[in-house]
Amino acid sequence: MQATAAAICRRIGIFSDTESVEGKAFTGREFDDLSELEQAHAVKNARLFARVEPAHKSKIISYLQADGEISAMVCLKSRSPHQMHEMQPLVISDHGVCLSCGFPWLWCAKMSERIKVLFGVKTFS
Repeated sequence: MQATAAAICRRIGIFSDTESVEGKAFTGREFDDLSELEQAHAVKNARLFARVEPAHKSKIISYLQADGEISAMVCLKSRSPHQMHEMQPLVISDHGVCLSCGFPWLWCAKMSERIKVLFGVKTFS
């Protein structure tokens, strides 16, 4: 999956066509294998995180905020109430945006006044 994500990043200009992604792109599993110091370094230098879980997103946001950075999280899919663990990264980020076509985000938006909910957005699986 990282290869696909890196190819998309190359296409939109995040990486050049010949640039190595070594040390600049991580999967969630690769991120887990790093020490805390290496994770903090990875967050400062990475331009791509692929296949990350909500816990990874929360860690990434925490490292960014500890370094004085402003964080934003955008959630593109509607989730069921059973998957509310997806909300933690949105709640702890400095700015959260939900592109939603489902009801659960109304409840989630009430959890943090920083979260903005946009309805009527088509999502594709």
